[in-house]
Amino acid sequence: MKLYPLIPALAVMAFALLACDDDSPSNAKDEPLQSSSSEEIQSSETAPESSSSVILSTIINEDSTIVDPRDSSTYKVIKIGDQIWMAENLKYSPEGAPCEKGVGDECLYTWAEAMGKDTVYNRKWLAISDSTGYPGLCPPGWHVPCAKEGVALKNGLRYLLPLEFDSEHFCASVVQEDMVTEEGNPDKYCELYGVGGISNGFNMHLSGYESGFWLIEEERDPFTCRIANAVTFWGASIWVDDIPNNRKEQLFNLRCVMNDSSKGLGK
Repeated sequence: MKLYPLIPALAVMAFALLACDDDSPSNAKDEPLQSSSSEEIQSSETAPESSSSVILSTIINEDSTIVDPRDSSTYKVIKIGDQIWMAENLKYSPEGAPCEKGVGDECLYTWAEAMGKDTVYNRKWLAISDSTGYPGLCPPGWHVPCAKEGVALKNGLRYLLPLEFDSEHFCASVVQEDMVTEEGNPDKYCELYGVGGISNGFNMHLSGYESGFWLIEEERDPFTCRIANAVTFWGASIWVDDIPNNRKEQLFNLRCVMNDSSKGLGK
């Protein structure tokens, strides 16, 4: 699986030859699914226009765990700075649309699939009008992260452990056993130069040499609307790019953020 962390000028020109669909973009914000759990926790955030409330997934252990009411999948969660993140990649597949599997039962999605949309939106704009709080495939009360939240995540990971170098924070954030070289061989980088197997709890599984999880932003230029943003883990670094630069048809994971990170977990 390949990423495209930097798009050279020639690649951008190549995308220009692939005209995006002319359909009018949708500015509507999807209504989040509602939980059927009896242990519902109400969010104090402003709800989407189409709903009077946002119901969070049930927290079954306020220190570390939630359950997705749609399929009863359980996820570890972690507080990083002022945000509450999933500490596992999403496993959810919409009914009738099984996802491609990454590590174990974790799912890999194209950008459009992660947004909960038809894959036609890998080739044209979805044009989400509000990049904060968009649910996509996330459980009720959680949302697809935006670039600002991705940057806050990257910065927050640096404070979870007293480490000095970017490569150490990378090694502490990923499951090191997953690391392979570009040729598919075991990658001993973190074993030799990392943090001796220490984990900060984020536990990013690497589905190959280059991995990542989707962010909400997509390229709005009419010639490059097949590009979206992601947090990527490769080259012993964690990258959150200033502009979208990953092909929407790339298969990435999805990590979700709680809608109201000040609720649900103790400080």
